[in-house]
Amino acid sequence: MKAIAILAVIICCLLMFRVRRPYKAAIIILGTIVFTTVRVPYVPIDAANSMIAICFLISEFPNLKRLINNTKGTIVWRLMGLSLFTSLVVILTSPHLRDANSIRIFAQVSLFFSYFGLLYAFWCSREENNFKPILKITFWGLIVLTVFGVINYITKSADFVSLMMSDLKNAGMGGAGDEVGQHFTYEDRFRVQAMFANPFDYGYICVLIMLLHIYGYTRKMENKITFLITMICSGFGIFTCGCRTILFCFLIGISVYSLLAFKASKSLRIVLFLAFLIPVSYQTIPPVQEQIDKMMTMFEKNSDVGGSSVELRTLQYTTVLWYIQDSPWFGRGYGFFSQDLGWSKGSDYAMDSRLAGMEGVAMNKLLERGFIGLLLYAVFWISLIIFMFKNRSVSSPLTALGLSILAVYLSFANMTGELLSVYPTLLLLGFTIKAIEVKKVVPPPYVIYLNRKFETLVLSHIPCKTLNFARL
Repeated sequence: MKAIAILAVIICCLLMFRVRRPYKAAIIILGTIVFTTVRVPYVPIDAANSMIAICFLISEFPNLKRLINNTKGTIVWRLMGLSLFTSLVVILTSPHLRDANSIRIFAQVSLFFSYFGLLYAFWCSREENNFKPILKITFWGLIVLTVFGVINYITKSADFVSLMMSDLKNAGMGGAGDEVGQHFTYEDRFRVQAMFANPFDYGYICVLIMLLHIYGYTRKMENKITFLITMICSGFGIFTCGCRTILFCFLIGISVYSLLAFKASKSLRIVLFLAFLIPVSYQTIPPVQEQIDKMMTMFEKNSDVGGSSVELRTLQYTTVLWYIQDSPWFGRGYGFFSQDLGWSKGSDYAMDSRLAGMEGVAMNKLLERGFIGLLLYAVFWISLIIFMFKNRSVSSPLTALGLSILAVYLSFANMTGELLSVYPTLLLLGFTIKAIEVKKVVPPPYVIYLNRKFETLVLSHIPCKTLNFARL
């Protein structure tokens, strides 16, 4: 099984030199669905998703100058500049980032294979129809993910995860790599991990895929059978991952998309239907009642369900403020929580139990980057929200997709922590932004298609006009 997974990664890397850009982005997104725990031996950067991204950049190296020129003047260009500036500030103010190796690892994890996903997707897309390859690839990726999820659910063990991470001495979650897949086997609160080390990431990617395919189906980019299978598979992941945060994010994402993508009357019907369906399901379907009860415990002070509550969050923020009282502007530096406080080895080795895993990106940024770092983080994501709202007149479905993804990410990151959410989120947002930018340039009466020989976008109308691809 491990050899098959490694071979699949190598094939995906080689395909970067053969397929067109929309399929390259689809392959990158596929990696965030099925390859998060796969590592390829005997290479300097062995993480599968990092290898795929590197192969993408190498394949586009001859076009790099033109791609950069295409990006200048867009929100993506400004946000990449902000990300670079933020990373520079973190490097200069973090005691753990003082040698070339630590800086390299930080840049890989926090920049090139994370926030730069927005740039990669923007480069790969040309128009709204480029979502079709992503819909096809993510569908099959979800099928594979669900197969392993079902096996995990039946056997109560994520053997794929244990096998892929068996070479790691410390894989987090309180054990070595070969123990990660059995972390929830004997727990009172069983969670399905499928192909992810953390079940929260499994549930999160299922929410993103569901939103993406709801958009694709409403835009007539896929048929009803494919859509229904996607809804069933992603719904399985959302409910069996056992995370009340994921249920909340799912409701938030669906609500935001419904309210913004459709006309007011249709949105109202959908909201009223959900308002009727949820209480009825709660009263008549025991599993639904159990999951909603778990989700609602986040508002209880004394809950018998593991997780965070409002009272715990208050304690966590108070503890963070205590730690940064001598360095409020830039915090205690990158890696303070995981290395200095010992949380990278698991809660049993933690030096301060009051932080309780510090589930929330805002408090993490505040602890390690201070108020300046938290402000820069907020500016990045608020800029994306403003961009989507400003362009609602360009395309309501596209901006609804973008805003629903942003709502899901911000809910997830601030209730649980970022985990592996940033990369797939920004990949989908990069495609969405590019489609919006193209629609801003191409007015509705025109039909757009690609002249592959000359890399131009042709606007078919009377009279016919040709638009230089360099501005798109």
